Amino acid sequence: MFRAGGLAHVDCRRPRVLSTEERALLFLHCCDHSVECAPCASSFCVSELGSDLRGHTNLCPHCRQDLTDGVRAHLHKCDMISEEVRRRAQAVRAVSERLVKESYEPGEAADLLRQEIETAVRALKEAMRESSAGIPEADSGPTLR
Repeated sequence: MFRAGGLAHVDCRRPRVLSTEERALLFLHCCDHSVECAPCASSFCVSELGSDLRGHTNLCPHCRQDLTDGVRAHLHKCDMISEEVRRRAQAVRAVSERLVKESYEPGEAADLLRQEIETAVRALKEAMRESSAGIPEADSGPTLR
């Protein structure tokens, strides 16, 4: 999980949860795109996916199957997101997964991975800013005032 101050604890029980950056990309570019639910043999818009009181998100509205992996797969191949942003998002995810696996190891490896993640997140955010620079203000999503 990433916060304004940098990297925070990753929920080890739910390492598959979408990052803040992945959710931002979904909101900006993919909210009306479809994700398949194999058990239901149906597809749903990302904006139609449900959540529950335990904090699980990206659930099929019919059978409650967790579709997070399908949502993430969509992010990594969606043509509405620039190749540079997709590549950087995949890099952040890969380093994050390594950190979760190695965080139980003593030593400096976890600290180095945290620094690598923070660097990757900064690069992703910069790529996202550059990618959205061409989006007209009305299409860039809601702004908070």
